[in-house]
Amino acid sequence: NLKVQKESLYNVILNLTRLVELYEIEVSKIVFLHDNSVVLQCGETEVRLGKKESYDLPLSALNEIMDTLEEKNMVLYMENYNENNKDVIAKKK
Repeated sequence: NLKVQKESLYNVILNLTRLVELYEIEVSKIVFLHDNSVVLQCGETEVRLGKKESYDLPLSALNEIMDTLEEKNMVLYMENYNENNKDVIAKKK
């Protein structure tokens, strides 16, 4: 149902916006891919968050991760980031 999908995305957008403000993350764009997975554009860095119930954990760590990057023109793969897996794959664009 398209209405349910739109409401679901609306809630995700609200949650992402709240977390971006809370953690003071510089985001220029939020993109939803065809499967509704989330990609943030943070300056030259693309952050692939995937599709999650909650984005709190990866976003709480994002500024610290971004600070460790020597190169800013990167893609960060955080789709599998969770309590048990704090690995982030970073690849140059």
